Amino acid sequence: MRKIIGFALLFASISLSLKAEEMELPSHKELAHFHFYCAQEDQEVADLIAQRVEGRFVELCDRYHYDPNALIAFYIYPSTQAFHDAIEWSDAPEGVIGSWKIGQIQMVSPNASNTVHSFDSRFLYTPITDLVSVMLQTSYSSAPHWFRLGLACYESGRYIEEGETRKAGCLIMQAFIEKRGDFPVFEDLEDFSTFRQMKLHPYATILVAYIVKNWGFDVILPFLEDFSRFEEILGKTKADFREEWTEFLKKDFF
Repeated sequence: MRKIIGFALLFASISLSLKAEEMELPSHKELAHFHFYCAQEDQEVADLIAQRVEGRFVELCDRYHYDPNALIAFYIYPSTQAFHDAIEWSDAPEGVIGSWKIGQIQMVSPNASNTVHSFDSRFLYTPITDLVSVMLQTSYSSAPHWFRLGLACYESGRYIEEGETRKAGCLIMQAFIEKRGDFPVFEDLEDFSTFRQMKLHPYATILVAYIVKNWGFDVILPFLEDFSRFEEILGKTKADFREEWTEFLKKDFF
């Protein structure tokens, strides 16, 4: 019986309780901070992913107070169905391409056929998003789930960089506005069910980006430590912040 213990990215990554011994992927290589497992046909792309995550590991450890001596097992599956079978969710939506828990990341190979996520979506964004999710869950598990997710996506560039995922994020945000008639309020982000059903991860990501742009990254750690200090840290009420943030959204994303 699979046990969902958290939510990382609807239709992209989820946090699941998995047993490593159930994984049948062969070992590919062990680096300073990662042990990669993948099929032979995915060794080349695994090497590219390894360069990407190793290249940012120390920087991210320093930023999020994660143990730099930790070793993370990284499983790359040759097909979407193989990944779904491994997480014991054989009928999962095709868009579910990654999962993580403390010390372990699993994802669908960028080489695999998938009509929801492109090669670039899986190669450029999923590895870093899931790596940061692991770090934040380890070091700041009490921080709001939506803020941790938005921060993980921000670190990877998902929904922020020009291109496919930004366009997809805009479509998701537009769908929310068409259904609700307005932009989300903080209560929407904080409610797990609403956040998941309405796919509010692009909003969470852009909110983080807006904070960093206007107040700098120095305010992020205080938020992770105690989000209840939001108004104190930014020097404005949530209502005033939301008004200014929605104007930013209208200007830059709609």
